[in-house]
Amino acid sequence: MELRNAVSKETLRKYLLTSSAEAIPQARPSLLSCFTNAENPKPQLQDRLSAAGEALESCSETALQSWFDPLEILLDQEAGTLAVRFPHAFFGIRFSSLFQKLFEKKARELWGKGLSITYGAGKFTPAPPVPFVQPAPESRQDALHPAVANPMPFGEEWTFDTFIGNGKHKWALSLARDITRRAVYRATHGRAPSLDDIGEAPGLLVLCGPHGTGKTHLLRAIGNELFRTLGSDLYYASLSDLELLFAGRSVLAARQELLSKEAVLIDDFQHLSRIPDKTPPTASRFRAQLVAEPEQPAPAETPEPTAEPTPTPEPAATATATPTPTVTPTATPEPTEQPQKMYAATSVDNVQAVSEGGNTETHTLYFAVPNSWENYTKVKIHAIIGQSPQDRKYYLDMQEADETEDGRKIYSAVLNKADHYPNNGLGGLEFCGYTEDSLTDDNPTYKVTIVQVDNNNSLPWMSFNPTDGSYIGGDYYDGKNGNGNQGNSWDRTKWTDYTVSHKHFANKEMAFENKTSETLTNVQAWFYEPKEGELKPVGDPIPLNSAESGSGIASGFTAKFKIPSVLCSYVQFTWDEGDSHKSSKIYNFYGEDVSGGDKKSFTYSDTSNCFIYTGANNERWGIENSFCIYYDATFSKLPTKNEDTGGDYSIPKANQSTVYYRLKGENKESIGGTMIRIEGTDYYAADVPNGYTQIVFSSYPLKTDNDLANCGNSTGWETIPTDYKEKEQCFYADTNDNAVYSMGQRGGYWALKDTTPRDAETGKKTEVVDIKPADFTEEANTKYVTSTLYDYYTDYELNGKNRDGYGSCTGASHRNWVTFREFDQALSDYYQVAGAQYPIYTGHFQPADGPEFRQIADTLNLFGYDNENNKFNHFMAINNSQRNDDYTNGSDHINYAYQGLVADTTSNGNADGALLLNGTTTPTVEPHFNKEFLLGENSKNAKLGEVYENVKFPFTKKENLFNDDTGVDYWYFDSKDTTLYLKQDSGQNSDSKYFLQSTNNRGSSENVNASSDKQGQYGYFPFNETATGGVASTYNYGFGTKLQMDFTLTDDGMVETNKIGEDNKKVKTNIKFFFSGDDDVWVFIDGKLALDVGGAHGKVSGLLEFGETKDGKNSVTAYVSKVKKGGTAKDNDIDEKTVNSAVKTVKYNGNDIYFYAKNTNLEPLDKGKKHTLTMYYMERGMWESNMAVAFNFPDNNELQVQKEVDLNKVDPDFKKCFEDQKIFNFTIQNQATHYGEKVAVGSDTSIPPQEVKLTADSIEIKPATQSTEGDYIFKLDTNPEQGSGQDTEQVLHWYARYTDTEPVSAAREKRYGILTLKDPINIKDKRFLTFQVYVAKEDGGGDLSLNNLYLELLDDQTPTPVQKGSLGTSGINGATYGSVEVKTGEWVTVKLDLNKMKAQGDFSGNVKTIRVGDNYSRHIYFRNFTFIPKAVPKTMTGFTTDQKDIPDYGSVQSGHLQNAINAQYTSTKDNDTQLVDDDGRFVLEDGETVTFSDQFRRGSYISLKEELNQSLYDTTWTVYENGQAVAWTEPTGTSSSHVTFGTPRSLDGQKVPADGPDDDRTEVYVDEDGVKNDGYTKDEKPGTNTIVFRSYKDPDENSSTLTKLKVKYVNTVKTGGLKIQKKAAEGEEGTINGTYTFKVTFNDVGGEGLEKKDIIKYVEINMSDGNNPEHTVTITGIPVGTRYTIEEVGSNDGAKLQSVTVPDGNEAHVINNTMWKA
Repeated sequence: MELRNAVSKETLRKYLLTSSAEAIPQARPSLLSCFTNAENPKPQLQDRLSAAGEALESCSETALQSWFDPLEILLDQEAGTLAVRFPHAFFGIRFSSLFQKLFEKKARELWGKGLSITYGAGKFTPAPPVPFVQPAPESRQDALHPAVANPMPFGEEWTFDTFIGNGKHKWALSLARDITRRAVYRATHGRAPSLDDIGEAPGLLVLCGPHGTGKTHLLRAIGNELFRTLGSDLYYASLSDLELLFAGRSVLAARQELLSKEAVLIDDFQHLSRIPDKTPPTASRFRAQLVAEPEQPAPAETPEPTAEPTPTPEPAATATATPTPTVTPTATPEPTEQPQKMYAATSVDNVQAVSEGGNTETHTLYFAVPNSWENYTKVKIHAIIGQSPQDRKYYLDMQEADETEDGRKIYSAVLNKADHYPNNGLGGLEFCGYTEDSLTDDNPTYKVTIVQVDNNNSLPWMSFNPTDGSYIGGDYYDGKNGNGNQGNSWDRTKWTDYTVSHKHFANKEMAFENKTSETLTNVQAWFYEPKEGELKPVGDPIPLNSAESGSGIASGFTAKFKIPSVLCSYVQFTWDEGDSHKSSKIYNFYGEDVSGGDKKSFTYSDTSNCFIYTGANNERWGIENSFCIYYDATFSKLPTKNEDTGGDYSIPKANQSTVYYRLKGENKESIGGTMIRIEGTDYYAADVPNGYTQIVFSSYPLKTDNDLANCGNSTGWETIPTDYKEKEQCFYADTNDNAVYSMGQRGGYWALKDTTPRDAETGKKTEVVDIKPADFTEEANTKYVTSTLYDYYTDYELNGKNRDGYGSCTGASHRNWVTFREFDQALSDYYQVAGAQYPIYTGHFQPADGPEFRQIADTLNLFGYDNENNKFNHFMAINNSQRNDDYTNGSDHINYAYQGLVADTTSNGNADGALLLNGTTTPTVEPHFNKEFLLGENSKNAKLGEVYENVKFPFTKKENLFNDDTGVDYWYFDSKDTTLYLKQDSGQNSDSKYFLQSTNNRGSSENVNASSDKQGQYGYFPFNETATGGVASTYNYGFGTKLQMDFTLTDDGMVETNKIGEDNKKVKTNIKFFFSGDDDVWVFIDGKLALDVGGAHGKVSGLLEFGETKDGKNSVTAYVSKVKKGGTAKDNDIDEKTVNSAVKTVKYNGNDIYFYAKNTNLEPLDKGKKHTLTMYYMERGMWESNMAVAFNFPDNNELQVQKEVDLNKVDPDFKKCFEDQKIFNFTIQNQATHYGEKVAVGSDTSIPPQEVKLTADSIEIKPATQSTEGDYIFKLDTNPEQGSGQDTEQVLHWYARYTDTEPVSAAREKRYGILTLKDPINIKDKRFLTFQVYVAKEDGGGDLSLNNLYLELLDDQTPTPVQKGSLGTSGINGATYGSVEVKTGEWVTVKLDLNKMKAQGDFSGNVKTIRVGDNYSRHIYFRNFTFIPKAVPKTMTGFTTDQKDIPDYGSVQSGHLQNAINAQYTSTKDNDTQLVDDDGRFVLEDGETVTFSDQFRRGSYISLKEELNQSLYDTTWTVYENGQAVAWTEPTGTSSSHVTFGTPRSLDGQKVPADGPDDDRTEVYVDEDGVKNDGYTKDEKPGTNTIVFRSYKDPDENSSTLTKLKVKYVNTVKTGGLKIQKKAAEGEEGTINGTYTFKVTFNDVGGEGLEKKDIIKYVEINMSDGNNPEHTVTITGIPVGTRYTIEEVGSNDGAKLQSVTVPDGNEAHVINNTMWKA
């Protein structure tokens, strides 16, 4: 017998109501909610939120309505069961904490103590959920408005990824993601998550902060993310919208509707605090229902009066209104007395609704012209920003805005605080009227004076702040009152707030212009007026139809209509476009401030009365049948001064925001006007009527077509691009140089508005720098060092122009000295954000005598510059060579360094980190070497230079460069001896696009002085090839060079000379790195500053000397010739005046160099390691550019092996699986062909491997959970591999009964097998942990996977040890060294890289505990836990290694290829020198390159093979020599005495042999004493694929004695797709129309377990989607071999999954008929 919600429920209800009340405990709110608040929470708001835990005291009628009535119950008395269903999952949480105890007690009193009660969420009979829709009167079912109570007002722009914030936003962003994860988890798992499921995640989130901080963005991002899972179970509204929910229905119904949602998101929640506590009906009731859990019992409410107004009908977004044929509908008849909207006008931006509300940085002044003004054509403001007559004065155009009751025009001007009233007020103000006869601003025809601006020494103050005593009195002045001054003050009684009534707009004509390519249908105009804090529709929507279209507005046509007479101030449009229903922003046409992302403001006028729609996200207000063009003044706004150019020729002029334009077209009368600045940008906009095709821009009014200036203050006539109808076009104006100087018209280029970065080179299709192509040819005795060149653009180059066309401009001038003004301004903004103490600029900043920089400094306003004496000297000390920080010793500091400009470590403390500024508030990359800054991420949004990466920089070998180093070779470059120009490598097979080439054409690199006089020496000018020699104006100054090289040191940091000492041994000399030149140079070793030669200076020298410390490390000592006071030299200059004698003297190239500064700040270097030296060089001070670099680091023959994984076809979610994974195994073998035996020295045996002895008494072994039932096992047991000869061996046996696949869940704590050591093992000098693992074939757990096997190390800290390994991951994958194939039934060795095992906090390095386990229930055995030390190899002793001293790896004795055991290599991903293991194996990861330096003899055979996973990867390999792919193994026209070539072939991009290269070359046997090899007695190639380790270009070593080869392997990941198809059950075709959500879980990525945790994707299939008739969804880019599980997790039509089918031949199988797995 079943009773469904009838007798049983009513009986129980009466019993609860009449029985004695039970106290119900308090509970916290459980509804997942997000609120945003524009300010910090008010105290009363916090009190209300804390009241959310209040509970019922008794079972009143109100209480039962709240928690009992929403229940659905099903009683079966025969079975003794009661099933309870909650309306929503959140309801169940509340019920369990508040009412369950009382409910069960009363139910069992009624139906017996043995009654079994079960609970669940949802109805007994599935029914589709009903989304909340605001109720509407029956008469308006077809016209509900989309703007009110829209449950999903989200857009594609609102995502977590597009949220832009700083460090302060990280916590809010993290919480927003957490609360989203919580809701998704609940929806997909049917229960609330625990801490173990997803960690801490809030159920209630309130976002607080000022306007514009991103609260709404985060809220909408949460909404967009949740909508994918929750669909209509999500509710989003403003607080005002939510009030409407409670206004039109009972409290219970409204509350049930709200609580039926899985998540509630409320915007503008701050309004809750404004609702008085005593407000009875709507507001207070809503507040109580929102925040109380549940409501308190209360007396019955008094019925609300029937006369309460009915809510205004609100249109639905999907409604279609019946078209009305009239183009301009008749307005609704207005009553005899119409309410008039009166408001104080606020500032707006009067173009295409670009200003958004809340702007406090502008102030608008209004002025009504007096009757006496006749024939005036223009009105301006004349004002002064301060009270001193010397303060800045300006004129500002006013715009016509309104008219007075008696017909006089009212003008307005928007004052920008930054430009027009930086001190929050004015010192003087005049309104000026101009007729055609008025020629200049200072000659107005009419004037109304408030306070005289000129010739006034007693300026009063006029504040714009109403709370100030000096408040001007309002924003409106009526000129009919005459002058507004009283002596030198003003009469504030004549000022009022500007007001306007609706009659100014009523019945005025508006229009909708369709500029798309389609006809828009169902177009409607909606008008609103704010009432009670929300927008209410005014009248019926107005249908809009163009005459050319029967319904809607045809493409290219306009529909006109009138503003209603009824009071309204907002308008919005809706329409259908194709299959989509769309709506515009909501526009306030009064020009009032607005708030909210869906609202904008503009002022209606004759030139802004047409809504112009061009396509998605492209709508504006303007002139009908017009288009909008823009002018970008980013560069043209920089003012010029008399001392520089003879006047200000900027556009717009200094301290103004006015750009003028003039238009002309065929058969069109030329017209002109002023452009409107887009607030907060450098864009200016103007509407251009159709038919006008040319435009000119200027800083002054243009009266005729020929009224064009020739000083850069106007452009020429520019042809407007013809695609303006589809795209917003902008004219990007040039900088001042050289139009202003050459008396020409300013140029520019057209591009789409908002094109970033601003790039004239691309826009004009020009070349700023000539980089000529050339074939790279390796020169003899030359070392090529990888470099990066940074070119900084002068103002002239920013116009897309090449300096070789500048012409000759000589002499001392600002024009020649300060050529990087725009670049420096961008630097200034960058430094200001960083709070930089040492701002570094580019150019020549003359401190005194001549064209002093202070003359034009105010035009640039550079951060850090100040005329105050100390600050001035500090600025000049950094940016000019003449002065030090306090101007002691005058200007005699040209050849002094300034130390301390950059930080002493890189951004990450390693060689691959970025150079940082010193003395900033947060770590900040030095912008001159910041690629992103130079290429567009700067305040100018412009490309400010170019970056050339991977450039080959040549160093020539030279002996005896330093006099004391007889017979020692150095690599050196000196610009006085060698001229280099940048070339583009024309070779198609090079991995380097550019190289620097020496030339005999040296004239273009001759150094000059400040007056362009030749200096007789040559400089380093890599971009100067086409410059005119000796003409500085054509030189390419301003650039940087970054040199980077790896090096190793000898044991003692020294090399041998040819000198014989007293002991008859060769005298040694230090290994050196030397620099001399200008300007800044900073040298880093392994990311630490080693040599500081910073500053804008003349020739300064720096030296690094290496040696040996007493504790056995390599020492580094730095010397600098002279250092001036400032930066880190705080007390004095360091020179011959302050130091008795030089601390170091060297003779370089015959010249004595004295060093007076010395430091050893760099920590000693570990021996045997690869080190990386990075030198940053910058030329920024103009004139000379000297560079000399020399070093004698030991040089080597090199074999490099590089790994690259091509992920182009891989889905983004899977790409991260291939990151940071050492999984690519290589074997390398070698056979020497010359010289005798030489043993490869292995690792230093002083640090032995350390094995964990499992049977030792000092070890404790136990499971984390003790179990008598055998649920958990961890103990010593017999080796399960019987018959292996080790049958009695004791190994560890682990088992856990249950499966636990949630990563790092609480169950892991119960599953551990724990191995505790009495004596901790110090692993600080250890590199690897190896162990073996075994799973029996017959074990029921299936195949073992490393992404389910976990191993954790705990240190010895107490009371809480720190963990290393398996942090936040499901297993040990990601920490393995090499790929591991785990097989059942045999022992498998696993090698973990301790550097890859992430540590938690401050791990001590002393391992006390090892914890192991697996996520599945299986028997696993462990043994041989061994910690292996780092390799500490022996090092070289000289500049180069003698070939006979290179190991033969046993090949001389064997006579064939041998594993290159103990061959040393270094890695780009690791600082340790490593050794090839006993199997001849080494391992790489994506992006890694390893280098074998002097490990293989020239002419030996090398076999290099990758252990391929051909099912997952397609692999190609390429052999490079000195960065160029080997296109052919036999040089053209070249024979060799060292090799025979076999079958010549290409070694570029080859697939055969699959595992590695074969060049088919054979080394020639040499039968010569001292050279011959007893294991290689004839010319015979090994029988496997090999290469001969010898040059391909010059195998006989005529040009070089060094061999440098690289083999690059590229593995392309193979991918596949997964198709899911949804079908109706048999017999129900056509009835399944909902949207279905599938959860797809991927693991064992690529068949190698590459993921750190499962990858989960949600996909949907909409059965009603006509564009997808097969009802399928496909996920592509899945690495082959990946396993997956698919589960249907939700639908919105109530249908239930009946069955799952897997296509024939598919390896997937069905699980529980609800999911399928592969």
